[in-house]
Amino acid sequence: MAKLPHSSLELLRALHFAAQKHRDQRRKDLDASPYINHPIEVAEVLARVGGVSDLAVLQAAILHDTVEDTQTTPAELEATFGREVRELVAEVTDDKRLPKQERKRLQVEHAPRLSRRAKLVKLADKICNVRDIAHAPPRGWPHERRVEYLVWTERVVAGLRGESNALDRRFDEVLREARDIVSREAPGRSQISIELVPRSKESLDADLRALREHFPHVSTVNIPDLLRFPVRSWDACQRARAYVERAIAHLRSMDFDLTGPFVLKDVLATRGLSEVLVVRGDTPQELGRRVYPTRPTELIAAIKSQLPGIKVYASFDPYRSSLHAAGELVRAKLEAGADGFFTQPFFDLRQMDVCAELLAGCEVYWGVSPVLGPQTRRYWEVKNRVVFPAAFEPTLAWNRRFAAACLAWVREHGAHIYFMPIRTDLVTYLEDIL
Repeated sequence: MAKLPHSSLELLRALHFAAQKHRDQRRKDLDASPYINHPIEVAEVLARVGGVSDLAVLQAAILHDTVEDTQTTPAELEATFGREVRELVAEVTDDKRLPKQERKRLQVEHAPRLSRRAKLVKLADKICNVRDIAHAPPRGWPHERRVEYLVWTERVVAGLRGESNALDRRFDEVLREARDIVSREAPGRSQISIELVPRSKESLDADLRALREHFPHVSTVNIPDLLRFPVRSWDACQRARAYVERAIAHLRSMDFDLTGPFVLKDVLATRGLSEVLVVRGDTPQELGRRVYPTRPTELIAAIKSQLPGIKVYASFDPYRSSLHAAGELVRAKLEAGADGFFTQPFFDLRQMDVCAELLAGCEVYWGVSPVLGPQTRRYWEVKNRVVFPAAFEPTLAWNRRFAAACLAWVREHGAHIYFMPIRTDLVTYLEDIL
């Protein structure tokens, strides 16, 4: 009879050790699954998905919770499995003496500094945990806590990427699946809108067909009024209604003279539009283009007075003024009759948390837009005064991850979202996210 390879015997020895240490422990799911199932699964994911055959890494995966969650000491691990395994386990072990939130913060902070082998173990652990959050969440966890866990885990994994393409892809797959499952179980349902630029009737129709083909559950578009293109927002929205249920036309307040006849009444009524977004608009570059000193609050009040059945959204910009001034403007627009807000695109969930307090109690569509390349980044910094977070990367991968994180965030907060895929293919940007 052939003998087992030495590596197989060593793996079985690690399994036996972990099984003894975790023998009285159960997972927190409804079935109270044996705890040992989890470290076995982590090692299996490393081997099967990641193609990992490094014995020390697989042993560390099996033993990764022994020091943190049992009475095992680092010295005992080293005496039994050697210094290499003990050091790997130490890298992925939290200090239980610290408060939980501090431990979570340190995981995000330390992830990029882990060794390559420890990153593999940590990533496989997160893959298994995210899958459990979807299919076997801890007893008593409310929807909000599951969403929060997924957002936090993605922040940790951002520092682990690049060591195994297969594991990176697998994490993205299980994260998408978990978000989809958790969102379907949410008590409320967030609305999604896509901002489409009407460069021409033909390009608009192509975008609308792509939206209907690839994202048939998205039933709303919002369309800006850009003077450099021949199609006005209200005409584009009338056209869009053949493809989607809701179409929200952007209106630039500076384009309307409120001292004369209220032309918008006929414009909106004849096109069957019931929702608009009022923005101030940028001053046109053409010197001959007539503009008026009409403020957004004035146009909002005029629409609500003349067309009370129209739902009016206002814009929210956290960049071009102080947050105090932005909050004052929110109140002024609400007093004028605004029914809700569309924000400028965000690039940092922390900033969204702060601005959510200013917009508390309001219906809000939070904006997200991909910024790809240094030139586009510079445009946003100069034109819109955006301050990007230190972790920002002008890559499609970063922007896709952030889009998914924002979608989870709005679902957690009972809000809505709109995506603005400027100079980016809609399907490439949002495939497997929506």
